Amino acid sequence: MKTYDTLYINGTWQEGHSQHTLTNTNPFTDEALYSYRAADTTDVDAAYEAVRLRSYQW
Repeated sequence: MKTYDTLYINGTWQEGHSQHTLTNTNPFTDEALYSYRAADTTDVDAAYEAVRLRSYQW
């Protein structure tokens, strides 16, 4: 199973700060498809700040 450790924030792939991972599963077979790092408050704040700065330019 593939594991993704980065988050796409502000146009770049960045290492996530959370130690938790989430797993995406096929709802019909319950097969685990991939896992990915969850975002924590630091990651969410960075994403919102990026959007706030970009929205101001409009």
